[in-house]
Amino acid sequence: MNFDNQIAIVTGGTRGIGRGITEAFLKNGATVVATYAGNDQAAMKMKEELNLYGDKLIVTVLGSCVAVCLRIKLALGDMLTSASYRDWE
Repeated sequence: MNFDNQIAIVTGGTRGIGRGITEAFLKNGATVVATYAGNDQAAMKMKEELNLYGDKLIVTVLGSCVAVCLRIKLALGDMLTSASYRDWE
């Protein structure tokens, strides 16, 4: 599958099955926002190991849903259309 120009949000995306899903999306061209609950060390290790994807991988701690959406909007604002995030404001 080709996910070029697509954005995937993977909750729990830094370890276990979630990491596998994150990697699969990245390998198929998606920009991925991988969230985690609080294991900063594991999340940063994963980010370092997958640094070949550069800006296509965004790792963020999962706060409230609104906070994650706002982080995504800030990180990917130019890639999103106003229709994609108008309800977040």
